[in-house]
Amino acid sequence: MKTCARGWSSSGGFFDVAARRDELKRIENQASAPDFWNDQEAAQKLLQQRSRLEQKVGRQEQFESEIADAGVLFEFAEEDEESLRELRALIERLEHEVAQTETAMLLSGDNDQLNAICTIHPGAGGTESQDWAEMLLRMYLKWAEQRGFKTEIIEYQPGEEAGLKSVTLRVEGEYAYGLLAAEAAGGIPAPHHTPRACRFRKFVGVRPRPIPPGHELLRRDVCSRLIIGPPARAR
Repeated sequence: MKTCARGWSSSGGFFDVAARRDELKRIENQASAPDFWNDQEAAQKLLQQRSRLEQKVGRQEQFESEIADAGVLFEFAEEDEESLRELRALIERLEHEVAQTETAMLLSGDNDQLNAICTIHPGAGGTESQDWAEMLLRMYLKWAEQRGFKTEIIEYQPGEEAGLKSVTLRVEGEYAYGLLAAEAAGGIPAPHHTPRACRFRKFVGVRPRPIPPGHELLRRDVCSRLIIGPPARAR
């Protein structure tokens, strides 16, 4: 187990951590320049790039730390039942983290790494459909929480008797749009694929959209629709 941990670290794991740290230093030097904010759009993009790099480096460092912990637990697991239980739980967590990282590595679209907004609205199905839309919202909020994403409900219209008529939420985090779009394409956030969930999912629309860098969510336009637009310029 220790050999595996050393091998993982020396191979760079999912990516070269040393190279990412050097890139972070380069960005920090640029951000400290006196004229950094002269081009606000470029500055925002660079800060977002820094945030993504920090998350990647943090994830890699955590993974390597957990690998080392697993090596220690492995040495005691044969004779200590508690160590064995901790080792099993740690391995399950590592498998989950590896699966999440592998999924993120497959996302290569231009918008996949962006933040997102997501609209959920029931269609046919009446009260049951509205009730299911409410449940689906809770599922997506839980899914986002498990991935460490930040969420904010921008607009919420309750149903007349139960559930909701429409809800729009903002999701912030690394590859938020790509991962959210993949989940929405599957219909229901894993692991909620129950027969009842699959039956009612067809009555509820889920629409994720990317938020371009340097843009913000405008609450409403003249047609009372949520839109995405560039930030207002200072006057």
